[in-house]
Amino acid sequence: MEGLSGMKKYLWILFVLTPLAYGTGFDEGGGCTSGNYDSCSVEGWKSLAKKGDATAQYNLGIMYLYGQGIAQDYVLAEKLIRKAAEQKDASAQNGLGSMYHFGLGVTLDYVAAAKWYQKAADNGSALAQYNLGFMYENGQGIEKNYFKAESWYLRAAEQGSASAQVSLGIMYSEALGVTLDYGQSLKWFSYAADQGNALAQYNLAIMYATGKGIKQDYSEAAKWYRRAASQELGLAQFNLGLFYERGRGLEQDFSEAEKWYLKAAEQGQVQAQVNLGLLYESGTGIKQDYKTAVKWYQKAVEHGDKVAQNLLGGMYFSGEGVKLDYVEAIRLYRKSAEQGGVEAQMRLATLYESGIAVKRDHDEAVKWYRQACTNNSTSLCIELKGLIEDETKEILVVVPANGAGLKEGMIITNKNMQIRKLKLTSLPGDYVTPERFSEIEGKAVNKNIEEGAAIGFSDVSP
Repeated sequence: MEGLSGMKKYLWILFVLTPLAYGTGFDEGGGCTSGNYDSCSVEGWKSLAKKGDATAQYNLGIMYLYGQGIAQDYVLAEKLIRKAAEQKDASAQNGLGSMYHFGLGVTLDYVAAAKWYQKAADNGSALAQYNLGFMYENGQGIEKNYFKAESWYLRAAEQGSASAQVSLGIMYSEALGVTLDYGQSLKWFSYAADQGNALAQYNLAIMYATGKGIKQDYSEAAKWYRRAASQELGLAQFNLGLFYERGRGLEQDFSEAEKWYLKAAEQGQVQAQVNLGLLYESGTGIKQDYKTAVKWYQKAVEHGDKVAQNLLGGMYFSGEGVKLDYVEAIRLYRKSAEQGGVEAQMRLATLYESGIAVKRDHDEAVKWYRQACTNNSTSLCIELKGLIEDETKEILVVVPANGAGLKEGMIITNKNMQIRKLKLTSLPGDYVTPERFSEIEGKAVNKNIEEGAAIGFSDVSP
């Protein structure tokens, strides 16, 4: 299982404007004054904004930006928020930076975004300090500088910004501008998790699951996965499903595994779509349903997933859940194999070697054997690499037998093509249990809707 470094990163682009500072009564009366905004209506905000009240200008600008109680108008929104920002209103400065950062009503401009974030951060805005740290970490509008990113994240984190706390936790786990320190990662993830931040809860679960910075504890990991999953975080829902399927940290329950896989799969989590398909295909702990298995494999295939391509190919090859179609099966196997799918490479190799469903082609078989063995360094693959060079010797291969899919295979002797069945217990890559996704053992940075753009990463470990 890999550590927390080297994870795959994802970018979420989210709303980062500071929420309205005060009440937003949308009746047409006035009745509010500078410093007393609780009963402000649209007309009240307009009146104060004309008098130069920065808070009114900012809030009225937000209302125009999003059409809250008033007709949406990007031009007026930018004008009002800029006026407030030029009066050194920190919320407005951060808001104007956010508009430039994401092209909200203005032309996207990272340089301008960084400029206004800097002004707001210097004025003490935790949101802006977080956003400026993000700009430094990613080199957007300013030169990438992990040291400065960490410095601004720390300022925001000390003011209670959950997003900044998670970002600090990641920097310490990745040694980005700081010394690798899982203890610090645990500290900052815990602070954010205790605030109810779903991605912090997820990251904390990862640390308990992997034993990074703390004693490995699957029960504790399951607890934090559940908290994050209850907030609709797909990665956490997938891992919670996996914990139920494996009985890791809680009692094994395939119905619960199906439930959480389904929640994640419906959000587009490819790994959950694959594992859900496998549950339905195998009928392990739930009612077997080939058509539903095909449905979820197809959804994962739409994302170009190599594991799903191979599994769906198997369904077409055996005619389970779909009409038997060797041409489609071979096409899917090839797509998977070309992406490095070892099982698909082995299937293609054996099909070309035996001439089952395709024209027998020794050279093509050798090509796919070699690729499979390159990707799988077991002693059997090493032996196969030598055997395939000599057509006078027996070659151990794996092919579906009589539509039996993954349950049986064959040994084919090149000399006389004698065939006998072989239980698949000693083949490379464990073909008794098909390729499947395992736990997402990675990090995902906070995507709190009030605190803005965030990066996150995950890892698929075997």
